[in-house]
Amino acid sequence: MANKVASKRWIYSNFSVGSSSNECATKTKILGFGLYITNDSSYASNQLVREEDIYLPAWTYSFSVSNWDKNVGESGGTTSSISISSSKSRLGTTESVGWSIDSSTVPSWITWNSSSMTFTVASNSSTSSRTANIYFEQDESGKRDYARVTQSGHTQVVSYNYIFWTSASGGTTASGSFGQSGSSIQPEIYSYRETVVDGTVTSCDAVSFSYTDIPSWITGNAVSTGYNPPNSPTYYAKMTASENTSVDARAHDVVITQSGSDKEITISVSQPGKANDTYVFTISPSTYDITYSGGTFIPRTTSTKNGSNIGYSLTSGGTDWGVVDISGKISIEILKNTSTSSRSATLVFTQNESGLECYVYINQSGYTPTYTFNVSPTNLSVTAAETNETLTVNSYKTVLKSDGSETTESLDYEFSSDTSWVNAARTTTNTTYITIAENLTVAKRNAKITLTQAESGAQAFTNVTQAGKVQSSNKLTIKSITYDDAYLFLPGVTPDVGPTMYLKFLIPNTFTWKTSSGLTMNGGTAYAGDTCNIYVFENNRYIFVRSFALQTGEQTIVI
Repeated sequence: MANKVASKRWIYSNFSVGSSSNECATKTKILGFGLYITNDSSYASNQLVREEDIYLPAWTYSFSVSNWDKNVGESGGTTSSISISSSKSRLGTTESVGWSIDSSTVPSWITWNSSSMTFTVASNSSTSSRTANIYFEQDESGKRDYARVTQSGHTQVVSYNYIFWTSASGGTTASGSFGQSGSSIQPEIYSYRETVVDGTVTSCDAVSFSYTDIPSWITGNAVSTGYNPPNSPTYYAKMTASENTSVDARAHDVVITQSGSDKEITISVSQPGKANDTYVFTISPSTYDITYSGGTFIPRTTSTKNGSNIGYSLTSGGTDWGVVDISGKISIEILKNTSTSSRSATLVFTQNESGLECYVYINQSGYTPTYTFNVSPTNLSVTAAETNETLTVNSYKTVLKSDGSETTESLDYEFSSDTSWVNAARTTTNTTYITIAENLTVAKRNAKITLTQAESGAQAFTNVTQAGKVQSSNKLTIKSITYDDAYLFLPGVTPDVGPTMYLKFLIPNTFTWKTSSGLTMNGGTAYAGDTCNIYVFENNRYIFVRSFALQTGEQTIVI
């Protein structure tokens, strides 16, 4: 029955508090039982209260994880136990509440042990540390808390292997001979260091060497072959002997020692003594470092027997990109290098009768392209309105054709902007179309567009200046035939019943707001296009009525 006054018997029957007497309860008695009264302020302290105005407050839930932060080494293992507290309370009564683990938050490298309240962590083979936040959830309330498991990364074991041998013998010995008048030899040497990480070879690096036992009549150098280990020789052990002016032959075991390992290679060399015939055979210069475009070179050549000229021939080192003519003086024509890779060759010339040898070392660089990269315009000024603009880009590089002639080809490039309101709509060859968003503020703003060319890394820039929007006034009118007052909230803000005070407005009401400054409401400020929520307050709670999108101009909302 409506409007019936509540008795102590009725209160005890419905809420299990107080006594079961038939006496009617006053406001003071009811509040003393821990119960709540709707429209509390409308009752005097000694006034009787209607049954429909009395209610029991909701349960208060508590849920937390303690001993939650666990650290495990790279080898893995089992953590110490965590503790979970889960309960609810009301009117001085506290009860336990069940909970469960969120299995979706447990990664594959962690196993949850519910009986011991521990985590078992697998070994970490990565060098990077890893962390997981594992969540637990209270059954009735949905409250969540987490335990964190952190594991350190794997520590690598790094070691080195030194390799040092000569391709002449496949071992640590080699031999060679010089001409009596002086010449050079250059055995191929494999000299490198392997980097071993956790038992696996990860890289190879060339290692130089020094001559630790060499006679004064020999000059030794370590000359890079330009090849990479381990499949190709890394150095030439180039040795040049001076002329033997004695009639006695001479020999020596030259020792070279690898840097870092002290490993040794022995090269047995010999040189005959001066014969009755005196042979002279020299080519100078012996080394040519030339550009990709090539050219023709005529080295100074001397080839004599007892002071008279004798012939010689090219016995080794001929290439399809080098033309050697020895019909008179030596003429070496190096063709244009159409590749971007460098190349080298060793030409070996042998004197007739004496067998003396001379070496000419040819090193030619690869083709280096020329890059062109610029943008137009470099400065762009636009109004506050949304607009589309076009950037003209020149992005080229020079390339060599198979016939050696030079041409150009287009290069791709990347677009970036230092602000979110300038973006690339699309890009075609040497043209970029950009979009500039509307400036909703009254302030002028600037942006910088950066274009980065592929291969070269060169950059070109366009500075964008956008005028501010002319500030305008807008009106929002809210009407209702149902409600006298209401509240405006931003999305994500849910009003709570309690001591918090919220901005309230009477209905009907008209709000005047500026486009640039927006409309102030509960939770912050809304701007054109933002969603706004309308709430009313009834029966001691906030009730959601509707949402709408804030618009410029004049806007009317009816609730």
